[in-house]
Amino acid sequence: MKIFIGQQQKSAYIQKHKNLLAKARSVFIVCSLLFVGTILLMETALKDFTKSSPVESSVYIQASDSTTGSGFITGPSTIITARHVVDDLDLGETLDVTFRDQEKKPITTKASLFWKPKRTDPTGSSKSDRENDFAILKLENPEVLPKGTSGLAIGNSSSVINGDEIICESYPSGIKSYEEGKISN
Repeated sequence: MKIFIGQQQKSAYIQKHKNLLAKARSVFIVCSLLFVGTILLMETALKDFTKSSPVESSVYIQASDSTTGSGFITGPSTIITARHVVDDLDLGETLDVTFRDQEKKPITTKASLFWKPKRTDPTGSSKSDRENDFAILKLENPEVLPKGTSGLAIGNSSSVINGDEIICESYPSGIKSYEEGKISN
């Protein structure tokens, strides 16, 4: 069954829907611009965390014939590692460090132990010194790294909350491995 709509009612109906369509287009354009602006703003704000480096920031460390570990480039010639990796070394002693470039080719060079905290446990146990389990290495010849190598951005531990996801990287026995987990008390 057809319902007759008068010419005047039909014109008002069409005009109302044209106005609604124009408003919908305006909302769509504004939302699209906000979306693009948000993406650009996020890229700008996060550029330090997303920029590519010619070398992975993780480092394989061979402290002795039997001791290996991992570390991270944190500056042009600085590496942070776990203190227990360099326990047997004195300040200034050298060790081998290996980086991987973007093609996964190894770049091996020397680094020296620049700083490590003194043990707070009189027995020398590393298990009670978890808060001080880091050391700083200095590359002997940082020019071996490709130009543009960036270090790992050090975060703020006060912004970490329970439940945050983390990834731990290590080199047990010289094999790169990852562990995933969550922050907890």
